[in-house]
Amino acid sequence: MFPRMQVPLHGDGEVPNLLIVIRDIGSFVARIIGDERTLNKHFYCWGDLLTENKIYDVMEEVSGEKLERVLKKKYVSESADDVFNSIDRRYRCQTRKWEHMCNR
Repeated sequence: MFPRMQVPLHGDGEVPNLLIVIRDIGSFVARIIGDERTLNKHFYCWGDLLTENKIYDVMEEVSGEKLERVLKKKYVSESADDVFNSIDRRYRCQTRKWEHMCNR
């Protein structure tokens, strides 16, 4: 199933990942749009929270094969807050950049 497959690990493989089954997305969306408190808000929806190591453990258990795990050398030094603030700043700049065209 995974012949000679190398799988990358970010950091030490203990970075949590948000996972969702595609068929569950509709249920989340229906609940979000049905609640007026969610207007103009951002949401992250997930069904499972697993580390990369746990995901690969499950893959190995199901397949009966061993995966070669390779650590990535590059590390991100920004915190999640730094990343979100950067995205928010870029969005505000982008909005202001086009604001003059909307006022015509």
